[in-house]
Amino acid sequence: MKLKYILFSLQQYIYVFKILITSISLVFFVSSCSIGGKSNPSRFYVLDSSIDSVATGNLNNLSMGIGPFTFPGYINRPQIVTKTETAELEIAEYDRWAEPIDGMFIRTLTSNIEALTSSNYIVSHPWSRQATLDYRVKAKVIKFENNTKGNALLIVQWGIYKQDDETAVKTNYSEFTASAKDTSYTARVAALNDTLAQFAKEIVDHID
Repeated sequence: MKLKYILFSLQQYIYVFKILITSISLVFFVSSCSIGGKSNPSRFYVLDSSIDSVATGNLNNLSMGIGPFTFPGYINRPQIVTKTETAELEIAEYDRWAEPIDGMFIRTLTSNIEALTSSNYIVSHPWSRQATLDYRVKAKVIKFENNTKGNALLIVQWGIYKQDDETAVKTNYSEFTASAKDTSYTARVAALNDTLAQFAKEIVDHID
């Protein structure tokens, strides 16, 4: 009976000892990861106006609303997307947009049109119900992406409409491209900004 009791106690001690060793090993592993391990910090980017104030013509009193726009689901995500030559998507896990791309896109386009017209009455969707607008721009963004070389492509179906009765002043299907200086994500975003600047210029060129 005593022998059984001794064996049972010994088994308990061995079991407790194994748990203790496992716990100590886990603590050392976590500590080594937090102290010596290397992390991959995310980098965040924004779209931004690349046009200085270069207004021409008599558009400084233009009142226009920009939006709403629709975007394909594959780019409406936090990560920056690259389209490969085989039509595959590369999702940059650590290179991300600082905010939703649809809002940035419309706001940047608005800033570009403001710079091109010197008008203080260019507003982004959604705007106040009290806003009195001459026109609004609506669009369907089909592509807004970089390829593996960093070059940017914007394809958009868009139109200028009178605000009061939704009469179409101009509708178009446009494609804009821009080369990147290199394949870095900073250069890729700069190229995307260039396509937005081209889009803004085309809109302004079609305003009466």
